[in-house]
Amino acid sequence: MLLKLGREDEADAALAVARKVAGDAGASEVWQARFCAIDATFAFERVGGDAPPAEREAALVRATEAWEECLASYPTDALVVTETIGFFESQGLDDRVIPLLRRALETSPENVGFHVSLGQRLAASGEFEEAEKVLLAATELSASLNSGFLTQAEA
Repeated sequence: MLLKLGREDEADAALAVARKVAGDAGASEVWQARFCAIDATFAFERVGGDAPPAEREAALVRATEAWEECLASYPTDALVVTETIGFFESQGLDDRVIPLLRRALETSPENVGFHVSLGQRLAASGEFEEAEKVLLAATELSASLNSGFLTQAEA
């Protein structure tokens, strides 16, 4: 929000305080992934819509690289994967989303959300046979997880 108001210095200061507090507390990998996502988001949002095209293009390159670094560091973090997908789609980089989801499923095959997202995108791109397989796997995984939950609840 501070960036949209043109208050970059305050946003940077607030983020620095948050990082210090998290660092002093021994931030978990989850928090480290959040900070990575914030940095990637800021890389593009710092440049306003009225910036010259060359400046916006440079910010797009920096942000794309920042999201790729987040994915490399936190490939199983659902927020990082989801936010990266949102960024890619907002920039018309849709061709990068399906491969990203495939990689995410390789490292996190139990993530039902990744299955559903991949299945939806495959179906939208006309890859119905593969979409069906992925969505059926999500259904089976979800049923298995729900069954385990119910068994624990009954105990």
